[in-house]
Amino acid sequence: MKYIQARGIEEDQATWTITKQQYAPGSRIRGAIAMFYPQGIIIRINDQTYAVTDDEKLRERTPWNFL
Repeated sequence: MKYIQARGIEEDQATWTITKQQYAPGSRIRGAIAMFYPQGIIIRINDQTYAVTDDEKLRERTPWNFL
C-alpha cells in the first residue's frame, strides 16, 4: 500500500512544487469561493489549485444571507 501512495504523490510532485513557489503562504490571491468549512474557506484559484483562508473578516463584512 505504501508503494501506491508514494507513486500517486510522485506524479503530482512537480506541479505541487511549482504551485508552492507561485503562491507563498500569506500572499494575496484571486479566486472563487468553492466551499465553506468550520475551519475556514476553500478558494479555487484555478483548475488544479485551491487555497484555505480564515473566514472571520469575510463574515464581519458580508451579510449572512450572502454566505
